[in-house]
Amino acid sequence: MVAQLAPRSESMEDQQLDFIRDELVKAMRFAEQGKHKQAVDVCLRCLKSAEQKAVPLPEGFMGALLTRMGLSLSAQGDWDTALDNYWLAEGVLLRRQDAIREVRARYNIALYSTDDDLRLLLADIYQALGQSHDARAEPERAIEYYKRAFKMAQAIENIGLAWRALNT
Repeated sequence: MVAQLAPRSESMEDQQLDFIRDELVKAMRFAEQGKHKQAVDVCLRCLKSAEQKAVPLPEGFMGALLTRMGLSLSAQGDWDTALDNYWLAEGVLLRRQDAIREVRARYNIALYSTDDDLRLLLADIYQALGQSHDARAEPERAIEYYKRAFKMAQAIENIGLAWRALNT
């Protein structure tokens, strides 16, 4: 009987992760439609759900949620909160302990490491950080992040991303 319970709990955790993935897609759709407040609300709802159900999140999910919130917050003009989300996402993906502790404290969520190649998400974060600093009239910092995005895109051989970073 105990052997039957273990796979079921894994299945429930997988279902919760599938739910969070679906909600992240929903947030992206809201953002594409210009509904940035709804996109942020969906991301926050995902984080709250993970907290309430004690589901540990993969670093990639956490990075994606924080990045999506940052993009929508910057679209609403909330640059400071957007930058905070980008920096947290970068720290989580780079496995910086200070950022992981802050995520755990802020959202009460356990994170676990994945072996996924998260460099593409990091390149997007660097691109968004560059755009945020650009909008805040901080050209030196913007250029620094655009260079990071370009180097990351080169490293993963993503021509489209490298071209976008180079053009900005």
